[in-house]
Amino acid sequence: MNELSPVGGFGLSDQATVVSVNDDGGVTISSPAVRRSRDEPLDFHQNLADRVDEAVTHELLDRYEYDQKSRSGFIENYTSGIDLLGLETKDDKSKKTSQIGHPLLLESVVRAQSAAGAELLPSAGPCKVQLLGGNDAGGDDIAQAFQDDMNAYLTAGAPEYYPDTDRMLFGFFYSGNAFKKIYHHPLRKRPVSESVGVEDLIVSQDATDLETAIQYAHRSFMSTSQVRRMQTFGDWVDEDLAQSQPSTDAIKQAQLRTAGLTNTSSRPQDVAHEILEITADLDLADYGFHQPSLPDLPLSYIVTIDKASRKKLAVRRGWKDGDEQFKRRQRFVHYGMVPSFGFLCLGFLHLLGNQTKALRGIWRLLVTSGMYANAPGGFRAKGVKMSTNDINPGPGEWQELDIGSFDDIAKALMPMPYKDVSQVFMSLAEAIGQDAMRMGGMATTEVGEGRTNT
Repeated sequence: MNELSPVGGFGLSDQATVVSVNDDGGVTISSPAVRRSRDEPLDFHQNLADRVDEAVTHELLDRYEYDQKSRSGFIENYTSGIDLLGLETKDDKSKKTSQIGHPLLLESVVRAQSAAGAELLPSAGPCKVQLLGGNDAGGDDIAQAFQDDMNAYLTAGAPEYYPDTDRMLFGFFYSGNAFKKIYHHPLRKRPVSESVGVEDLIVSQDATDLETAIQYAHRSFMSTSQVRRMQTFGDWVDEDLAQSQPSTDAIKQAQLRTAGLTNTSSRPQDVAHEILEITADLDLADYGFHQPSLPDLPLSYIVTIDKASRKKLAVRRGWKDGDEQFKRRQRFVHYGMVPSFGFLCLGFLHLLGNQTKALRGIWRLLVTSGMYANAPGGFRAKGVKMSTNDINPGPGEWQELDIGSFDDIAKALMPMPYKDVSQVFMSLAEAIGQDAMRMGGMATTEVGEGRTNT
């Protein structure tokens, strides 16, 4: 039996296919087990989702749920604090007491948002270039041209940048946290800088920063048409996804309620898909994909998962092509207002939340007391007959009232002994407001250009 040269190019395993000619003229083909090799050269930006086992999805989602629980206290404060903004109109009649809210928290957030917007979003564009290491005419021209191009792009080429950043500032000063995601948009075919709310970037409170976090997840909601476009154009694998359910996220529900909206869609097929883009350190060899050219250690990968169906749509490398250190490529920028104990920072919600509650309670007492003092209620003796509970005689009018066996109308009716709010109570409210405004001012010291004290 004579052996011919191995047949290559079939992309099987490390053993080549061998073709042998027997003595009787027959041919024997010896090949290894039919299994695709994961070692053939790949494009650096290639989607690896179809080469990685499903076990990676289950592990990442389990860690995602843990990260969600680790920040449950922050989410609870965020949700309950939305009511303190006083943006939802409430009816006073049902509870027979005033439902007025104090504008302390809302005023602080809006004032800071306006000041930051004027500084960060000027009409001429936000980009400014500074030359380091000395100036020269050629460098100045290049810097000016780069500055003009960047400002033209951010003001005209990316029309979503200004309104998106302005909305981000409101959430930033409210919660103390905001994120920007800078990446090349696969559908818009251009670089974008999009804001991500603190509710949609899930990081464990045990983390120090995004660079050293074991894992963090960006949650987004995409329509079925957007998902299909991503699949059709090859950015995601073509998987049949389960029908999504309306989000039950507490923050989303509170935001919708404040805006007077509902999360219930009349058409279930129109419910957006909840997409998780998880950045984590993984060794893909543990999930069936071996890469001999890479070191035997966990490296950063970006895994995109449809949460409802628990199917992975994309797995891509999370470092820069050619980086010999394999450092995690940062696409998110974390803006924090007041750093505190954990990963998430403090905002006006935490600095002024309790003071806003106290002032709201005082305001409601004041308004309620004034309301009952000018339109008092009270008790009437049993047996007194009234045609209506509303007795409001006009000038020169007399209303009839049957007081029955009583000989004195004052004995038949008794007003409630309402008391006016004392001056001491009013002074306390004023002191709380002044202390709260001083605290808010400390966190928003102006640092505009040209100030000599910065």
